[in-house]
Formats: sequence, C-alpha cells, structure tokens
Amino acid sequence: MAHKGNISLLNSLTNSLPQSFFRDIVFNLNQCHQAAWSHIEPIFSQPVAKDLIPHYRRALFEDRMTEIARKYGLSSRSVKNRVKNASHVEIETMVDSKTIILTALAVKDISFDLTRLRTAQFRKTLAEDAWLFEEFSNSGNGFYGVILHGAGPENKNALDFAYLGFPYADCKGWYGRYDLFLLAGASAESEIIEDTADPKLLKIALQKEE
Repeated sequence: MAHKGNISLLNSLTNSLPQSFFRDIVFNLNQCHQAAWSHIEPIFSQPVAKDLIPHYRRALFEDRMTEIARKYGLSSRSVKNRVKNASHVEIETMVDSKTIILTALAVKDISFDLTRLRTAQFRKTLAEDAWLFEEFSNSGNGFYGVILHGAGPENKNALDFAYLGFPYADCKGWYGRYDLFLLAGASAESEIIEDTADPKLLKIALQKEE
C-alpha cells in the first residue's frame, strides 16, 4: 500500500474529510463485493453470473455512495451519460474551498494505466472541467477523483485494493493516487492479525464497531 502523487492534495483531503469517511467507503466497497457474489452466483450459471456480478456490484455501491454522502452532509446526485442510456452517482464535497467530485470505477488490477480503463465521456469531461492546477489550466472550479477498486486474483468475492485517484485533464495519467486502506486507518502493523483472511478489512471493521 502506498500514496503516490501530489502531497498537498493528499493533506487537503485528510484535513477536510474525517477518517471515518474513507473507512465507510472501504467498508461498504467490501460489503458490495461480497454481496454481489453471494446474491448472484447461487442463482445463475457461471457464465451468466460472471457477466451480471459487475453490474450488480456497481448498483449496490452507487446506492451506498448516496448513503455515505448523506451521512457526512455531502451532496450526491445521479447523472445520465451523454447518450442517456445509463447513469452514475457523483459525490460532491469541498476541500480548501474547492469542489471535489467523486465517482467510482471497478478495475481488474492495480496497474492504474488509464489507457486501459473503460472509456466514459463523463469521466473525461469531469477531469477537463475540474482542473485548476496551474501547469495545465487556470479555469475550472475544483478536482475530479475516481474511487478505484477491485478484487484479488485468488479471492474474487472480496475487496483487495481501493484507491482514490485524481486524473490529469487528458485522462492519461494521475496527478495523485491515494490508498484508501491507509486513509481509512489501516497500517503496516495493523495488517498482521491472526485468524483472518483479510486483516486490513478486519482492522477497519473493528474500528467501525468502536
């Protein structure tokens, strides 16, 4: 686990949003990964389940995003794509008097190569509109972040990694990429817990219960 990219943006995030916000994101992501498998796999054949699980998982977490936003007094909205055949949820918050818009995206691995991610016009438009960094643009009104998450190769029904990434305006690289496990409070020491398949998540679950 590691943070990479602009440190000032990372500090602004951690100073403006409570650790419990990031903890709730990770906790709910894992629940949605698990629920998608447990609800779909017993009902459908393997090929059908494989196709359906990502859509069901996405729907579960998009609803959870709205609940998390409400819990922390943040704005959320469901936005149609350009051709009006699908929608996505956006969370909006303020960091250092600048607007941050967050969406979510499941990815297959942690390569974080934006050229390999699914193309979505709304994602590119948000990145272009949001940029305020002087080396790229002097227009816009904030930052655009993507909650990147995925399962591991050996355990498809549980969250393996989760990052908060801020793409450049051209969506060809990352200005900052921050590990949500670390933002949620997991540490190298806390990961060594006996009798659990996923100590990072156990640590976060225990913190939620305190």
